[in-house]
Amino acid sequence: MMDQQYAYVTGAASGCGLAISTFLVEKGVKVFLADFDEKNLRVAAEQLRSPFAVVNVADWESQVKGFKEAVSQFGRIDYVYPIAGIGENSWIPPLSSGQLPDDFAKPNLSIIEINITGLLYSIALALQQFRRQDLGKHGYRGKILCPGSIMGIYPCAGNPIYNTSKHAVTGLSSNPNPDGGVLYAFTQPTPDFSDYHSWYNTEHGPLRVALDFIEGGNRYECYYADPQIQLDPPIYLAMYELGRLSGLNERPYQALTDDRSTREDDVFRNRLTFLERRIYKNISTRGTYSGPAPVLLTVAFVIKDEHVDEFNRWYEEEHTTDVSKVPGWRRTRRFVAVEANSLRQGGQVVEYDQIPEGHSEFIAIHDFDAENGLEGPEFEYAQTRPWRQKILGLVKGRDHRRFKHIHEFKAGDYVKPE
Repeated sequence: MMDQQYAYVTGAASGCGLAISTFLVEKGVKVFLADFDEKNLRVAAEQLRSPFAVVNVADWESQVKGFKEAVSQFGRIDYVYPIAGIGENSWIPPLSSGQLPDDFAKPNLSIIEINITGLLYSIALALQQFRRQDLGKHGYRGKILCPGSIMGIYPCAGNPIYNTSKHAVTGLSSNPNPDGGVLYAFTQPTPDFSDYHSWYNTEHGPLRVALDFIEGGNRYECYYADPQIQLDPPIYLAMYELGRLSGLNERPYQALTDDRSTREDDVFRNRLTFLERRIYKNISTRGTYSGPAPVLLTVAFVIKDEHVDEFNRWYEEEHTTDVSKVPGWRRTRRFVAVEANSLRQGGQVVEYDQIPEGHSEFIAIHDFDAENGLEGPEFEYAQTRPWRQKILGLVKGRDHRRFKHIHEFKAGDYVKPE
């Protein structure tokens, strides 16, 4: 894989866009500059010795033209920074008595057109381009970094439309891809399977993260707070981030099963004591952390469909907030199960659906630092709230596990088995 990386930055002629472009160039990243201010854009391009295009981000065709030029120049785009934006202006026309006797004047919503519509155009271009690209040197196809603001969290008097635009960025960045989710695979190797980690890290995982809809994958080892109840061998979790669930039904993914190597076929027939596979669809995300967390706390619930609304309200309105106050918390993501199948237990093929009819399975994945407060008073408080006790009385099943991160899959780590 190439070491050189490439970025596309809008609003690059001044302010934050110019500062970010300068920072990237100093780090060795090749940057394509896009801005509507042609005069300052040319100055920035000469200063940074970077290619550029005059782009009106509020105009789709203008953005497409500029982005295509960047792709043509670089061949790929690793980072997209949709920085272009403007500040508050007068959006309601003056209402003096002589100016609007009978008519209504259109408001000036250029802030929305540039700060929101323009940003969404840039993101749409980035996502479509990333899906066409191979994995980069760091194991991903591309990243989008949106410009946030304190005004996206707190209101600021006198800036209603700018406030609105920045709240939109916060909401967009905090929301998961509705078509995406995660693929979960629990495995426990047989005690004599000495090549388990080598097989997973150099064959099974790398082949999967090389597919365009799988945005990353990581392995974790299950552990318990009480060292007296550790499993030997442990149960391991492989978790793959899915850009779209439909990719699991497409031929490139299915071919990985149909065309298994001799070694992998032996693994699935003879080398696993325990295997469960789950597919989860995104519901919500709290927190902006991304990447593999040192520690995962996962909690799955099976609950009757008639209680789902209250269950979701409890999680979103109370429980996630409580968990976010535990020291070391980074992020909470919630998912609903699309499939939840046991495939092997005790070395025997079982193949059954774990979700009873009339029920749904949900999982929360809480990301934590290695040093955290999961044994502390904040977490204990979250476990003892009355609403939580009521919810526990409604659930049919609950699975609670802790994991520590052990490996991140990279397509370049693939080694063809002998």
